[in-house]
Amino acid sequence: MDMRVLLDEDFWDGMMYEEAWDWQATMMQPVGGMDRIPYAFAKSLGDVVHYRSPVTEIRKTAKGVRILYSQGGRTKQVEADYCVTTLPFSLLKKIPNDLSPQFKKVVEESTMGEACKVAWESRRFWEQDYNIYGGLSFLSEGLSPVWYPSARLMHPTGVLVSGYVFEEGDAFRKLSLEGKFALSRMSVEKLHPGHGEELRSPIYCGWKHIAWSEGAWIDTYGGGMGGYDVILQPDGPIYFAGDVASHVVAWQEGAALSARRTVGMIADRVKLAGASPGATPG
Repeated sequence: MDMRVLLDEDFWDGMMYEEAWDWQATMMQPVGGMDRIPYAFAKSLGDVVHYRSPVTEIRKTAKGVRILYSQGGRTKQVEADYCVTTLPFSLLKKIPNDLSPQFKKVVEESTMGEACKVAWESRRFWEQDYNIYGGLSFLSEGLSPVWYPSARLMHPTGVLVSGYVFEEGDAFRKLSLEGKFALSRMSVEKLHPGHGEELRSPIYCGWKHIAWSEGAWIDTYGGGMGGYDVILQPDGPIYFAGDVASHVVAWQEGAALSARRTVGMIADRVKLAGASPGATPG
């Protein structure tokens, strides 16, 4: 099998990363990983956060919204003045809802990016042998980029990403898991001869296959960027936030900015109505 994957466009794009506003060095990260941020929010919010409670219906009412969800095998519901949905459209389009036709069209005709990563545990040979501390290396042939960890510098071992690519192409998609790992190892070996054999405990993450996500980030909107303009507006009591309502796609900052914008819109709406909401927004 010819396991070569040509990524010349990615290679040249990589040379321009330093010029991209959302890839500026040095990029800091929370100790323990990016998920420490939502966990910190959850800790502060306390019991208001419900886990393992998938939404099953989103309905409009005369006074606002009714959200049905499943919890512990039982169907429950909550009524509120407003609903802020941050669901990926890959999931929202599967949930019975009362979205208006123009909003429903955008959601149902959207697509999600099919990005994936392959990562390994290894001795930090890139630091110990080559004085490489963080950053990325790009290849014109093979899985690319190779991403060196910027956390726990000088620790004996680390997690090395070898391949952050899209699965739309049939060549990579059709490879077995073992084939994907072999191609990933090959990229490290090409960059750092003799070190491919140090890689162990591989893991493959394709976001399309992850439950409650089914995609890496919003890729296209129904109706093109006109669909994006639709989503920025409320559909009656239903507002959108998160990846789908931000130009800072795939970054937590974009989600946070869109959330602040949405909360501000609701606050302005309440002020204009001359009264505070009668129930906690769902």
